[in-house]
Amino acid sequence: MTRPVLLGCLWAALLLGGPGCGVFKSSTSQGSSESSSDSVSSPFRWSSHSSGSSSPAEESARDVRDATESFALRGGDAESFRRDVSRIAESHGVTDWESDPLTYEAIGRGLCRAGVDGADLDRLQRELAGGDGRALAWIESGFASEAVR
Repeated sequence: MTRPVLLGCLWAALLLGGPGCGVFKSSTSQGSSESSSDSVSSPFRWSSHSSGSSSPAEESARDVRDATESFALRGGDAESFRRDVSRIAESHGVTDWESDPLTYEAIGRGLCRAGVDGADLDRLQRELAGGDGRALAWIESGFASEAVR
């Protein structure tokens, strides 16, 4: 995502009165919420508190979003992260997540929630899209949609 697009998303978030997604938070800062620490210690518990009204794809996307936020905050390599996403999708019965817009949009939302910006954001988006232009666009879309929440 280019800086003008990111700034436009942030401006939209401010105009809508929402808190945004914390894009100014340092990617090295420690999260203080219990859910962040839980996600690091147990990456497959996130949807266990689901109300049951969500589809498997929506539950998978929620878990991918949380896993992405955790990944962005703690670091790691993109290949390990992609294996984690595969396990999450499989646990929800989602097949072929690599072609699923919801999964990549969830990755974008997780990056936004983690406060990733600038060169780090550009690098992670490219790495996590795996060279797929559609996936990159979906990640950018998820990031932008989270920024205006």
